[in-house]
Amino acid sequence: MIEEVTTRHILGMELVLGISPDTISKNKYSQTLKNTWAESMFRLILKGIFLFRFLHADPNIANFAFLEDGRLIVYDFGCMKEVPEELCQGYVRLVSAFLDHQYPKIPEILKSIGVHKANGNLMSWQMVADFADVFQDFFDPKEHYIFGDDEKIYARLYDLGNKHISESMSIVFPKDIIFIDRTFGGHFGNLCRLNAQADWRAILLAHMSHVLADNTNKASE
Repeated sequence: MIEEVTTRHILGMELVLGISPDTISKNKYSQTLKNTWAESMFRLILKGIFLFRFLHADPNIANFAFLEDGRLIVYDFGCMKEVPEELCQGYVRLVSAFLDHQYPKIPEILKSIGVHKANGNLMSWQMVADFADVFQDFFDPKEHYIFGDDEKIYARLYDLGNKHISESMSIVFPKDIIFIDRTFGGHFGNLCRLNAQADWRAILLAHMSHVLADNTNKASE
């Protein structure tokens, strides 16, 4: 950002060129470097939700370029999403319950951030548990997940979608969450394109840590 020409309504930026998305998947670049780029993408989302509460919400791979030192270049800030404080806190509670396998808590947490059945009832515990079990694979602390490497996981998600199609059609989502889910979904494809592998759990926990610490400090005051 160029502060001298930046105002509340104008963002002044330097043009930085890098490796194009069409080039990064070629074997010219090591998997280690691709993993570093992928981690930067993942951290970009997490910082937007938990640190800045202001999310770059256009995950189109064309909005990114890459540097050989592992840095990520981000273009096109035309689609940004402010993340309300209460939604940030809701995601912290949701992720904490998910990683701790406290599935019975999740439907109530989801309702607290506006995700529930159209009649106001909680999502079923079984639906939550079924999907949560699949997503645990992405955050295994020992077997670090490789995106795009396991076709079975996509088949499982497809089967669960069919299994719970009736209930899923009745679920309502706030527009804030739709923006965030769209961003995660787009980056899911980007990470698959990179065949990215990392300790996704550790990265996620690290970006939530300051929110948890702030909550602890406020509770002790």
